[in-house]
Amino acid sequence: MFHFRVLRSTLVLVTLTLCACTERNPGYIADTDGGAGGADSGLSCENECVVGKTTCLGDQIQLCQLLEGCARWSEPQACPPDEPFCSEGACSAACEDECEAETRRCSDLGFQRCGQSDSDPCLDWEPAISCDAGEHCEDGVCVLNSCEASCEGKACGADDGCGYPCEVGSCPTHASCVQAKCVCDAVVCGSACCALGQICSAEGACVVSDVCEHKFVRGASAVNDLVTQGWIPIAFAADSGGGSYGAWLEGGGEYRYISTNVAVNISSVVLSGGTLEAFYNFDRNMPWHGVLMVKAGGYQFFRGESAVNAAVAKGFEAISFHAWASSPGYSAWLWGGDEYRYVDADYLSGTIAATVSAGGALEAFYKFDGNGSWSGALVERAGQYQFAYAEAGVNKAVADGWHPLVFLADASYPTKAAWLEGAGSFRYVTSNVEPMISTVVGSGGKLHAFYNFDGNGAWHGALMRRGCLP
Repeated sequence: MFHFRVLRSTLVLVTLTLCACTERNPGYIADTDGGAGGADSGLSCENECVVGKTTCLGDQIQLCQLLEGCARWSEPQACPPDEPFCSEGACSAACEDECEAETRRCSDLGFQRCGQSDSDPCLDWEPAISCDAGEHCEDGVCVLNSCEASCEGKACGADDGCGYPCEVGSCPTHASCVQAKCVCDAVVCGSACCALGQICSAEGACVVSDVCEHKFVRGASAVNDLVTQGWIPIAFAADSGGGSYGAWLEGGGEYRYISTNVAVNISSVVLSGGTLEAFYNFDRNMPWHGVLMVKAGGYQFFRGESAVNAAVAKGFEAISFHAWASSPGYSAWLWGGDEYRYVDADYLSGTIAATVSAGGALEAFYKFDGNGSWSGALVERAGQYQFAYAEAGVNKAVADGWHPLVFLADASYPTKAAWLEGAGSFRYVTSNVEPMISTVVGSGGKLHAFYNFDGNGAWHGALMRRGCLP
């Protein structure tokens, strides 16, 4: 069994739509690099010249204009009869040499030679010859590019200095750079990006829903679809088949649930800037206590106390603790200051108290009764610990000065369960769970633990929230 004892809102990056429709399309917003193309049309072109500049083509003159978003030379126009000669981009009554014979110069995207290209006897700069791809002009000669790519201080999608778009860079508020495009983190509302948890009103404004709602949905597709409608995932439920692992990840613009090659996938997503939202290990037929650990971006699950401490000695850091208990009993992971300890016994309050008082820490706590009914909370008072059983036991302990630390929710399957705090008391609910959560949270209360259990080994999903103003 698995329980959640920490609920947290997570910033997410999703690819969204530009309309109030259900089809998912990239929610790209306007380019931010200030290029000649203006708003992002989805097309690209190479500029031929500098807008406003003139040039001669024989005895004709051309003007550089912005045509369909790109700088292009206009159709050549003949010089007037009283100024029939074209030199240095201007019509004149008499010709003049523009250059010295057999010289060359750089011009826009290539180079020009000095020669005879029109009807007058004067020397002219001949039409430009473009350099090949990967080259630029220096002193009238095309040479290979030598560049140093950098996106520091640049906008998302801007040129990195070597002709490639920056895949990192600044974006407008509530948007992130994904594959060189600024993409809204949550809902697209006209030309703006709404903050996570906001919705786009009928008037086209980003607002927080005035209704407090909670909903559990199964699978990554359903989670991602609700995010585009202003919902926020606040608790993830992960499952796996016997002897395997499961994890929820956020990266590349969406949430994913994985149950194969889990450690490798976690490492890949996190190293790419994503996040691990939930991890689960379940062996069904044997103890599964252990710790998910990370070192230099590489994740690995270590089973048992000795393996975990050996990993610590090699520089691994603990990420997620998994406790197991025989039935009936308690179990806990403890940090003793120099090593981790896994303890499994009928009663652990004294062991926990001794460890914490000596400067250690309680990392994870679990209780299992074997009969499907182990709801309650680990509570603390003046350095002492005990387990308060069920709703009545928790409220009595709180009235006596104890503080709840870890809430455990159980459920007879298939169903859901939650621990709530509101109106001066704690409540444990197993029916109409989402509406009860919305009622309590919407009235200023708190959700402490949520649990979903289907009994068939496939209950991965997320509890989602929309609205619920603080």
